Amino acid sequence: MPIIGNQQSPIRIDLEKSIKATFPADYFEIRYPDEDLPGSFKDDNFVFERGYRPEIAYQNRPWVLHKIHIHRPSEHRIGPGGPFAYECHLVHFAKEDGDEAGPKVVIGVFFQVNEKVTTPPSIVRLDEALRKRQGQEAPRKAWRTAESSIEVAINPNHFIPKSAKDRGRWFHYEGSLTSGTFSEDVSWFVMAKEVPINSADTKQLEEHAEQEARVVFPLDRRFVLRSFN
Repeated sequence: MPIIGNQQSPIRIDLEKSIKATFPADYFEIRYPDEDLPGSFKDDNFVFERGYRPEIAYQNRPWVLHKIHIHRPSEHRIGPGGPFAYECHLVHFAKEDGDEAGPKVVIGVFFQVNEKVTTPPSIVRLDEALRKRQGQEAPRKAWRTAESSIEVAINPNHFIPKSAKDRGRWFHYEGSLTSGTFSEDVSWFVMAKEVPINSADTKQLEEHAEQEARVVFPLDRRFVLRSFN
């Protein structure tokens, strides 16, 4: 049974109560290569192959992107409103953590449906991979087994805001995983700018690639920092 403490995630982020802070340039930096990288979609995670995992820098240390998963609807909330359509989590471990058992850095990105936009190609590619797997196996959640996976290459940059300016606008707090062990060893960076997607391109993600959204938890004695005015 996981131990639930007082630093659980997700939370509701109050813009007015968040603290504007000045960070050094190397405090948090996304360094993903702009190319498709191989991996596989298994359970409800896309997992990058070892040796091809992109990196970020956090507190002057390299962290590698291990997996990506998507919640529907979003888990974090901004202000008093309801959830976004989706929330993507990009889960990183310290580069030297070969067992992937230590602290984590998770980037949270909201996906918002906009029927006038073109969905980023790698999100479409994941949707197509899920459609292919649906034709091979039983529908809905029956395919979530350790043996069930499908190989696909994606560009991690397609899951985060496009411009450097938007990538530099984030909320930061200390929290937990929102599934599994709920371990309180996660440094969260929740992007202020959402990624627009077209629902015509995400039918299978909506049907299958969903980690259910967890309820929001109180901030307690924690505080939320923000990188922008």
